[in-house]
Amino acid sequence: MELSYSGVNWVAVIAAAAANIVIGFVWYLPQVFGTRWAAVSGRPLPQVGQVPPMTYVAAAVTALIAAYVLAVIEQGLGVKGLTDGAVVGFLAWFGFVATTSYGAVLWEGRPTAYWMINAGNALVGFVVMGAIIGYLA
Repeated sequence: MELSYSGVNWVAVIAAAAANIVIGFVWYLPQVFGTRWAAVSGRPLPQVGQVPPMTYVAAAVTALIAAYVLAVIEQGLGVKGLTDGAVVGFLAWFGFVATTSYGAVLWEGRPTAYWMINAGNALVGFVVMGAIIGYLA
């Protein structure tokens, strides 16, 4: 396996990051999981205009970083195709995101439902990002 940090498909990275942002936006809508997330997190669901602009900038940057790293891994593994990309996205989520984010339950005393909502968003996001990157490889 050879990792190339500059040879990634930037169109795929940007498309994957954009998809991840859209997934998160929809995921936390009150009609989807937003109301339940607010209840289990103990925080009110922000209304339109209450979220500072830098929060959106930071969300975009973190989505780009995640998509870029996933692209580096997929390129190094020689992933070509939607299904293989989705599998790598799932494995990245399962091995890194699901496990480390569970610390909020273990050490912060958060309800398991809190983890399930947030980890579920990350699961869908990573699988879709992986699929997009694999498809555009």
